[in-house]
Amino acid sequence: MKMQLQLVRQPIRTMAFLILLSMACAFVCLGFGVFLSAQTTLESIEKGFVTIALPTNQTEMVEYETESGIHTMEQSVITPQMWEYIQGLPSKDGPVTRAVQQEFVSAWIPELQSATSAKEAGAYHTGLNRPYDNGVFVVTITEIGEPDTQSVPGKVVVPIKSKLEETVLLHPDFEPRENLTLHCVFSSEEAYHSGNLQVGQDYIVYGQSYVDYDLKLKNDLATILKLEVSEISRDHISRDTTTYFPGDSSYAAVYVNGDKAVGLTEAELQAVDAAGVFVQNVAENYTEDFYLPDIYGNPSPYTGAELLTTPTIGRLDSPVEDFLQQEGNALWQRAAEEGEIRNRSFPVIGTDFLESMYLFQQSEAAVVSGRSFTEEEYGTGDKVCLISETIAQANGVAVGDTISLQYFWGADPYDELAKQGTSNLMAQSYCQKLGFEGQKEAYTVIGIYRQSDLWSQTLYAFTPNTIFVPNASMDVPTHTDKTGIYYTLVVENGRADEVVQLLAEQGYPKDTLLFFDNGYSEIADTLRHFRESAVQIFTASGVTWGVVLGAYIVFFVLKQRRIAGLMLSLGAGKKNTAISVFVTAMLPIFLAVVIGAGSSALLLGQTMQRVFASVADNIHIAFNGAFGEGHTGIPAVATALPATTVFAGILQIAISGATCWLCACVMTGKNPRFLLRK
Repeated sequence: MKMQLQLVRQPIRTMAFLILLSMACAFVCLGFGVFLSAQTTLESIEKGFVTIALPTNQTEMVEYETESGIHTMEQSVITPQMWEYIQGLPSKDGPVTRAVQQEFVSAWIPELQSATSAKEAGAYHTGLNRPYDNGVFVVTITEIGEPDTQSVPGKVVVPIKSKLEETVLLHPDFEPRENLTLHCVFSSEEAYHSGNLQVGQDYIVYGQSYVDYDLKLKNDLATILKLEVSEISRDHISRDTTTYFPGDSSYAAVYVNGDKAVGLTEAELQAVDAAGVFVQNVAENYTEDFYLPDIYGNPSPYTGAELLTTPTIGRLDSPVEDFLQQEGNALWQRAAEEGEIRNRSFPVIGTDFLESMYLFQQSEAAVVSGRSFTEEEYGTGDKVCLISETIAQANGVAVGDTISLQYFWGADPYDELAKQGTSNLMAQSYCQKLGFEGQKEAYTVIGIYRQSDLWSQTLYAFTPNTIFVPNASMDVPTHTDKTGIYYTLVVENGRADEVVQLLAEQGYPKDTLLFFDNGYSEIADTLRHFRESAVQIFTASGVTWGVVLGAYIVFFVLKQRRIAGLMLSLGAGKKNTAISVFVTAMLPIFLAVVIGAGSSALLLGQTMQRVFASVADNIHIAFNGAFGEGHTGIPAVATALPATTVFAGILQIAISGATCWLCACVMTGKNPRFLLRK
């Protein structure tokens, strides 16, 4: 007897159960798919939100006593005891998951030309252009000012006006100006007079801290007139001040743009096509026997004078090319060679978690091409790096290209770092006598980042010259700190209040650490509701499917008991009878799973978007401050996983099959006469 014929003999009942099972199967497949897809989406969202805690930068004045009396000094409000506690916060189960320590070193990259603020419209800032603001010039002195013994204690400063004849060394971002003011700093009046500087004579000059007065004036005018810097032209300058400022003698000239006019003082007028440099041998500030400490903390083999001595100004009676080759002028040649290396030097920041750095965490900096570092690259120290979009475009570098980094430290590393502070880290001044640290290393560019503000001077800022690498890739001594850009605590999302409570329990102020969650706290409840909705859908679908399966077992499978009894009575055997019952029961289920899983796979994407729509707006609002299209951590749409519906279908077949086989075995284990009873 073919039990399966019952499926055809009772088509209405069979079709009804098939439809019911298909709907239940589709519902549970959809519910399971929504649940797992929601979990994946939430994980992506959670990764996009990084909560960080930064030590406060507040300081206080404290008194200390020495033999000479009581003095005051400025120091952080975070005491050594507080630092010890803060550093102990990261733990496996605590709210603080890890501490991220950034490290700094300088590197010469011959394939790349550095950038300066001079090329950024309206952003020119002289303090952010080190060490690219040194130059070597050939000038003709036109005027020698009066010596100044007051502005720099113990020094004599002489302003000297000159006409630029030739530029030997200058960063390509800077435009040479015809009028170059030399602020010459001499150790004494005797030193000044011994130079015997003369008007009309040609000199070679090594200038530091190059300032483009013309560009500064253009930036100021562009700001006032609300124009682009490129739109400012000296052709718009007129000496006719009476037309625009009658009776006002304070202006020497006027800049005219349409119906707008800006008065210019004599000093501002003198800035047209003018620049200035400081001419000073900084080694004069050091004694001959003073040994500068190297990055290891040990005295270098060279004195401060040997490392820091630079040329200043020298009489030029021959072509500059010949001058530089003369035996007695090796210092000038060294200065020119060091300058070329400095212009291709970059600050390198090593990190173990790029996204924890303030600008990246706040989406004010973001990887816009390629990718960020992987955990494996952090761990193994792979030679990979990220460069800024500014540097990439200026040098024609793309993701996948290779650049070579050769690390070095400046002649006075700690002094240079102290001047920089804890942000806007700049490459140090290369010194030939110290040379490089280690060998040249080839790094692969895996990503390019973009900044919303290239030359910001905030505490946690960095310039577009900054190269990012994994900490473990730097096999040289590095510098680090506990403030500013160097140090970050990573807090588990939603647990910042716990950290504040831990600080309070120690008696520490709640603002000891500053928390930034990038809007996570604003959407935490929304994410929780999203997760709960997915769980509710899955639970409801599971219960529905269980009820339908139970009804199918009772009203269909167990209804086969009389046929099973007949088969046993006719000698079919328990095994064959059980198999027949099982196959008959599973055929509708199998068809239902195929139909249900297939339809749910097609509907999953649309369903996920409807469920996700409830949170998407809030998530995007939280990231409303992200610039451009750089931030990729937050999914724009929900992640749908159609494969989960197939898995759910297979799971249903397995559970249904086990249930039906158990029923078949129990049924065939009964006495045939019992099965044949009504």
